[in-house]
Amino acid sequence: MTQILLRLSQGVLLVFLGLIAPTRLNVGVAVCVGLAILFELMAWADRTNRKREQEKA
Repeated sequence: MTQILLRLSQGVLLVFLGLIAPTRLNVGVAVCVGLAILFELMAWADRTNRKREQEKA
């Protein structure tokens, strides 16, 4: 469920970046930073899911 929410919010941020970044540079930079944080959260979620799967096995 968390991965679905993360991917959905990633898509929303990408669309937002495409619409706003050409007109407002500061907002574009903020969205890029947000995307970087989002990718880190996704990587962290993948690592924790893999650890849980290994512990179950």
